[in-house]
Amino acid sequence: MICRGTKGNLCLQVCFVIAITGVGHLPGCKSEEDFVKKLRTDLLTGYEKSVLPINENSTLNIQLLPEVFRVDEKTSTFYLKLLMVTWWRDHRMKWNPNNYGKLLQLTFPASELWLPSLTVYNDAAADSVDRLHPAPVKVHWNGGTFWFPPAEFNTSCAHNVKKWPFDSNTCFVDIGSWVYVGLPMVNYPIVKNRLAYHPNAEWEVTYVNASIKDQIFSCCPQYQSLTVQFDIKRRSAYPFALVCLPGIVIAITILLSFWMDPKAPERTGLMLIALLINVYYLQFATNIIPPNGDDVPYIILYFRDSMVMIVNAILWTVCSRYIATTKRTSNVPLPNVLIQFLESWPSKILCIAPRPKNIPQPGALTEVDGSLIGLQSSVYDDWSWVAHLLDRIIFFLYTITYTVFLLAFF
Repeated sequence: MICRGTKGNLCLQVCFVIAITGVGHLPGCKSEEDFVKKLRTDLLTGYEKSVLPINENSTLNIQLLPEVFRVDEKTSTFYLKLLMVTWWRDHRMKWNPNNYGKLLQLTFPASELWLPSLTVYNDAAADSVDRLHPAPVKVHWNGGTFWFPPAEFNTSCAHNVKKWPFDSNTCFVDIGSWVYVGLPMVNYPIVKNRLAYHPNAEWEVTYVNASIKDQIFSCCPQYQSLTVQFDIKRRSAYPFALVCLPGIVIAITILLSFWMDPKAPERTGLMLIALLINVYYLQFATNIIPPNGDDVPYIILYFRDSMVMIVNAILWTVCSRYIATTKRTSNVPLPNVLIQFLESWPSKILCIAPRPKNIPQPGALTEVDGSLIGLQSSVYDDWSWVAHLLDRIIFFLYTITYTVFLLAFF
């Protein structure tokens, strides 16, 4: 209880008794509630909330406290939930605390005072709902006005997924007012709301910044806006294990198949299985990665080109099997130039066993139905050796190609 009168001590004692017994108020005693009512009445009398509380030193101060953000790549939108801390000085909201029972601050509903009409210029939502949720306004005795509305923004943010899952992006939130052009804005550093901040499981914020910019339009006056920049980077561990690692395993499988015997039927079966798995992951990648216009993601290009390479490897396996196993009715010996070249150091680099030396002597040849049987067997071994040799050459070509793919991808 707060009392006035010449006999202050007696008045305080009487007011204390009145407060305990709840009988009522004496003429010289006023409660804090009475001062609040009187102060509200005095401040709101003649107050027009549509009038801008501005003078030569007035500024609108803004600080953002992000809490939650989400990225929708299919709709190219960036969702941000935050606490918008705003404060300004309203010269109509000043009072002398000594005249109102030492009251230093007062709280008003948001509907009773002037509030900045803030909007998001690049809002992607189809409706026109106000993105600032209702919040009370706290006013200090010197005119300082504080408003902390929770806000939800859904802005346009085009995504480039060409380097998926190692992609990064930059999203902007442009906050300003179409109504008030005379109130300068002052930005304060963005900090996380430690009490309500929830990290995103898929994206990581690498950089955040806010700056005041002047929006210049040909049709309208100059407007100030607060541009918030969010640099985000995808957390790549999960998509790498889900999609990228199987692609590397497919490449290793194809490379190892070239070391199998060309005559082995398991080689063709292994390549067919690798082809089916590659096609599956190509479809899987196109389903989880949104369309990106003319820029095709590297991972999809990888599976596409890998599919073509596997088909070519299967075709070569058929040819290699034919070279190694076909029984020829006529002698087709290797050219001497090829024999001399492949018996030198290149065969060692390609890890090829030495060329068969069991060429029969001319006297050991037997003619049957016009064919030389001994020479035919020797030539058959030569062509089987050539099939192994060509497998090694293609293995190194495929190794170089897959290495280029992976270097370009990573």
